[in-house]
Amino acid sequence: MAVSKTEQEMRETVARRGFWHVTGKRAFDLTKRLEELGKLDGLTASYGCHNANGVFFKNQWNCPRPKLVYEVVVRACEPAIAPRPSVS
Repeated sequence: MAVSKTEQEMRETVARRGFWHVTGKRAFDLTKRLEELGKLDGLTASYGCHNANGVFFKNQWNCPRPKLVYEVVVRACEPAIAPRPSVS
């Protein structure tokens, strides 16, 4: 299966910085799909969807509707560290 540009950018950014923080429905959907397919090997994703600081837009009936912001943060998993034995 071909890798999309968004997925390639995500993996490169996580490798370089250790995390990938982005807003947008496309990245949100892509990350959800990759998580469902089990392709986020060694990565954890957290999701958020909220109103964009009170921004509203008018629909065709001139009613105010909230403008949603889709936010995704993908981080590299830290290796599990075994607890140190206590010295008594």
